[in-house]
Order: sequence, then structure tokens, then C-alpha cells
Amino acid sequence: MSVRLDAGHYSSGEMVRVYLTSRVTELGLLLLQAHDTQSDLSWTIEFQVRES
Repeated sequence: MSVRLDAGHYSSGEMVRVYLTSRVTELGLLLLQAHDTQSDLSWTIEFQVRES
């Protein structure tokens, strides 16, 4: 899997330290959030985990 996220104020290819949080919503989405340790930036990736 490959995901492209907005770089914010970082240069392309620059290493960004993050911590991850996750939760499952009532609609069956798995939300994975990466929080930048040096600023208020965060990125959200959503996965459909509920069977259709």
C-alpha cells in the first residue's frame, strides 16, 4: 500500500517524526492518524473495515 500525504511545511523527502493514533467509527471506518511531533500538523488515513 502506498499513501501520499500533504507535506505541509516540510520539504519533499524530508523525514517527519510522528506518533500514531487509531479508532474505529460507528460506520465501520478505521481512522489512522499520524501526528507530527514538531508541530500541530496531522494526517488522517481512512480504511473501510466493515463488510458490505
